[in-house]
Amino acid sequence: MEENVAGIQVAAHEVPRFSTGPNGAEVVDNYEWLSSYSLLRFLRDIGKHLTVPYMLAKDSVQIRLDAA
Repeated sequence: MEENVAGIQVAAHEVPRFSTGPNGAEVVDNYEWLSSYSLLRFLRDIGKHLTVPYMLAKDSVQIRLDAA
């Protein structure tokens, strides 16, 4: 298990380029940029792109619906 985690960490750090240039990746805490984002704003801005048929096609949604 620990070997897996170490391998994933190594692989994950190879994909983005952590540099100071204009295209460099930056690691941030999600709360840092989402804390001012309200649920209503999220649903208005992002939720409008997720239709009911699209969500019903997702396995994770189907599993939750079947469990209810």
